[in-house]
This record gives sequence, C-alpha cells and structure tokens, in this order.
Amino acid sequence: MIHGITHSEVEKAPDLNALFITLLELMAGKVLVVHHRGIERQFLDAALQRRIGEGIAFPCIDTLALEARRHRSRPVSLAARLFGGRPQLFTAPARKPRPL
Repeated sequence: MIHGITHSEVEKAPDLNALFITLLELMAGKVLVVHHRGIERQFLDAALQRRIGEGIAFPCIDTLALEARRHRSRPVSLAARLFGGRPQLFTAPARKPRPL
C-alpha cells in the first residue's frame, strides 16, 4: 500500500457527488496549490466528466514544478542528491605485509 488508504476506508467514504458542490464552492475564485498539476487537474476533470458530463479547468500553483525548476537551475551531483552533500571517502586501513 503506497497511499495508506485501505479498501474499508474507501467503502465507508462519502461519494464524490456529495462532496463536489462543497469543493467547487471552496475552489471558486481561488488559485489552488497542488503538488502535481497533471494528476490533480486530470482527476477532478475526469471525475466531473463522469458524473455531470462537464469537466473543469482551474488555476493552480504546482509545487512539484516549482521544485523541479529550482533544482534545474543549479547543477547537483548524484551524491549530493542521494546523501545531501559531498560524500566522505575513506580508504580501509592497509594490511601489513606478511613475511615470506
């Protein structure tokens, strides 16, 4: 499970139809902050298309796109991305040579 939502929670959840009026009222005249515009817009548009035969387009700020732009503006090494900085490289202590 990736998102933490169980099947029993989905079964108990209210239908989206019951939530759309409130959601659309809350969205009216606002710019939404979302983390992946393609997913958020596509989900709401498809859900409304299925239920009422109309889709939706809304203005939003995409935090994922902002973060991607921020990281593209400065080159970062793979080590910095994985470990948060430059790796510390240590060599193992050398063994003493054995006498022949």
